Amino acid sequence: MASQGDTWWNKGSLGNRVVQAAKIINQEAKPLVVADLNQANFGDAIALSYRVNPQTKFQLITTPEMLTIPSGFSNIFLYNPSSNLINKIQTKYGNKSIKTFDGTTLVELESNAIK
Repeated sequence: MASQGDTWWNKGSLGNRVVQAAKIINQEAKPLVVADLNQANFGDAIALSYRVNPQTKFQLITTPEMLTIPSGFSNIFLYNPSSNLINKIQTKYGNKSIKTFDGTTLVELESNAIK
């Protein structure tokens, strides 16, 4: 039944990106997802939160300056990051500090970059 599917023509392409991002995030033990609300709307972050495992924590930011990387997480993901946020990450941690995933709006901050 279409209403039970992960995505369908009337759910738009966003649904598929959320599903793919959740599959990646759910492979990790204790992930943190930073949602850039200037780029992704609040509803997108909520949709993602329903698809990830319960141990996943979210940090919602509206400016790159709000980003803080707490310790204790296995992986740090940026959900639909703005170019300003990517620039801040690369300036602080280096150009090779991020990993992108095809078909998603998800970026991972390489764990060896923040140590």
